[in-house]
Amino acid sequence: LSRPQTVAFLTWSTMVGFCFGSMGLHFWLLEDLAGEASDCREASQIKLLQGLCLSVNCLGEIPVFFLSGSLLAYLGSSWAMTGVLLAHSARLTYYSLMVTPWQVETITF
Repeated sequence: LSRPQTVAFLTWSTMVGFCFGSMGLHFWLLEDLAGEASDCREASQIKLLQGLCLSVNCLGEIPVFFLSGSLLAYLGSSWAMTGVLLAHSARLTYYSLMVTPWQVETITF
């Protein structure tokens, strides 16, 4: 902990961990938004929406697995960590602004 780079890395890792942890709660948010919706159709299709979210998210990760080595070599670990933190922050901010549960599909990928 004597090097500033180590402290910065631990700080960024902790912040990204908090973002990942709060991402796991977005299904509850979708159910709450569906419960508040006056349209019963949205409330009855919430499980379909949750399955779509999970499928689109997993399919979007596949190219990243193949490109991760070259991305890390190009960007470096510091910029990659910063990009991940910014992407998660943008996603969580969008979640807080959603009005209907179906809006989640625009940011899931």
